[in-house]
Amino acid sequence: MKKFASLFAVAVALCHLQACDRPAVKAPASAPSPTSTASPVSPASSAAPPAAPTAIAFEASNEKRAAVPGGACNFDKIAGKHRDGAEISIGTATLPYDAWAALDTQAGLLAQSVVVQLVGQTSYELKAPKTKRPDVADYFKNPKLIDAGFGGDFSAQKVPPGSYELRVLMETAEGKWLQCLIVRKVTVVAAS
Repeated sequence: MKKFASLFAVAVALCHLQACDRPAVKAPASAPSPTSTASPVSPASSAAPPAAPTAIAFEASNEKRAAVPGGACNFDKIAGKHRDGAEISIGTATLPYDAWAALDTQAGLLAQSVVVQLVGQTSYELKAPKTKRPDVADYFKNPKLIDAGFGGDFSAQKVPPGSYELRVLMETAEGKWLQCLIVRKVTVVAAS
């Protein structure tokens, strides 16, 4: 039975591989850019300005997750750079990441949580906040995927310079972990 379960997991991973290899999901060019409907705050107003987004730092991790290959994901931006760049360097400054992940795009099944890892001689990780991705839902023609996004301002300040693999882990409702088959090679560079 265990052998069958392993074969089934591999088959599911292979089925989702096609979704992982699709180009980044982008909003159609005809989509209007969002405009703010909020009225500007005058200097005499008592309203406080909006708070700046809080950066999330990669932290050293000793947690061992038994992740099996599966799910679907992709990055649009890694440290503020397009994910298809020949070489992706990550500085230690706080930089934006934009991505999406789903356990099953056809069923619209989303992860309970998403962990982004930098794996080298030591592993570093962070729990990524979820974001709305209507473009992903449109691309896969599944409205349940609107919440498949994750990202924000991430900091590699605590990560030593070197080569790493950028990985995405997705937690299932049963507390198991899937590792997306999209893995990016990145280099963390020291601040100058």
